[in-house]
Amino acid sequence: MEGMNLNQLTIVIPTVNRLGLLRRALESAVAQTAPVRILVSDNGSSDGTLEFLEGFSHPRLVKKRLDQTISSQDHARLLHQWVDTDWAVFLSDDDYLEPDFAARIIAHHDAHPECAIIYTRAWVHIWDAHYAGKAGPAVEEGCDFMMEFLRGHREPCWCAMALRMEDLRRIGPQPPDRHIGDMYYWIRILTDHKIGCVPEPLAHYLYASDEVKNTTSGIALRDWYRESMLQADEMIHAAQGCGRHGDRSVGELRRMRTQFVARSCANQIIWNRIRGRNASTLLCESWTCARVFAATPIVWLRVVGALLLPKRWVSAGVARYVEKVLSKGNPSHPIV
Repeated sequence: MEGMNLNQLTIVIPTVNRLGLLRRALESAVAQTAPVRILVSDNGSSDGTLEFLEGFSHPRLVKKRLDQTISSQDHARLLHQWVDTDWAVFLSDDDYLEPDFAARIIAHHDAHPECAIIYTRAWVHIWDAHYAGKAGPAVEEGCDFMMEFLRGHREPCWCAMALRMEDLRRIGPQPPDRHIGDMYYWIRILTDHKIGCVPEPLAHYLYASDEVKNTTSGIALRDWYRESMLQADEMIHAAQGCGRHGDRSVGELRRMRTQFVARSCANQIIWNRIRGRNASTLLCESWTCARVFAATPIVWLRVVGALLLPKRWVSAGVARYVEKVLSKGNPSHPIV
């Protein structure tokens, strides 16, 4: 592919009943300095989104409307059909982009057309604080990226990631029992391809805010443990198959998996607690993760604090950690 242009990149914004957030996401797409296409799909909203979109016009904007809300998997299947460009960015209606986001994605593609995924760093917002997620080199083998992700050294955000539509259509919508959609896709793509990174933070990912509750932060711990373990196994399998990590012993790979799952599940306990889950219920569920927690002492303080402290103290601790620690540097074990 010789270069990316107007006919090759679409910013896709699926939405349902979040008009206040949609305005910001759509305005950030329209404000792009590169002339990309924009697709907004209203999944049966009843909050005035229909009327807003009817009154919003832009020469590069395509609007779709579903009369009834359908599942996210069925909606994704339709989006894959409607996008008619080679590349797409899927922007949640609660996230937004910097004006140069698309231009930098396009420039990176033109310089490194071998990359199947291109992402920029993203500002991760947790209430009133934010920090810039970790990035990788300009070009990285997919299996190397996955190993660094397992170690906590990469923080890709779905809203900051451009992907080839041919890959998404080949993979198809994620199954109903898979909740962490971005990882489901990029694991399958990066098994055989390279990934590119733009070092500047040019997207905004609202992980936690008073405006909206992030869906993944409310997933039950048992489901989160099962999926995290499954995804870690998929990444390790891909790394073993690519031939670049043959010097890693089976024991080392298992330790990486255990530590990744332990960090991920400890954070999920924190977010379940913040969302109002009962501490005693979470304590019972945490036995699911007992083996990985026992092997990873670094997470013990997080788990004990989330289970024993009042919810408001847990929330305050997370906010303080983001503001005082993450925003001033990137520690080895981020909170998200």
